[in-house]
Amino acid sequence: VNANDSKKRTVVHIAVIHGHVQSLKELLRVGADASARDNHSITPLMLAAFLGQTVIVDLLLREGNANSITRDDYAWAAIHFAAYSNHPEIIVRLARDLVGPGRPGIDFAQVSVMDWFGITKRLNDGRLFEKHSKRGATNKKDFLSPLSLAVQRLSLEAVEVLIEHGSDPTLVDK
Repeated sequence: VNANDSKKRTVVHIAVIHGHVQSLKELLRVGADASARDNHSITPLMLAAFLGQTVIVDLLLREGNANSITRDDYAWAAIHFAAYSNHPEIIVRLARDLVGPGRPGIDFAQVSVMDWFGITKRLNDGRLFEKHSKRGATNKKDFLSPLSLAVQRLSLEAVEVLIEHGSDPTLVDK
């Protein structure tokens, strides 16, 4: 049930891509891995957030125990994907999960990716840029918070929701 294709996508990834809620429920019931990563470390939760699949996001968080803190190869968490693709209802769900029990002080809606990873001091490390150059990141401006992503994409609803849930518009990405 956790076999993968040439891109390391599992049947859970495929069910999410096609929005097959019932198939996903059954896969999770029989033990499929809801946190499986593809060849770019993208999880089913990240895909669902990007595609705006609210029901599937809820299902993965509730029944699949998906980890909303997980980051892909380019340092994005599911909330970044939701902000990028303007899905405010998913941002709300993920923000609540990120600051929920067992995760005190974690707020991706407010802290930039660079701050979160504590890698601002390693900006001159060539390996960091090499890893992120696949997506075109070549300097520190490319490491943005979900709020910055929403602003760049002119996702006004996403901006409003992020600010409403604690994003600080005065913070500057580093």
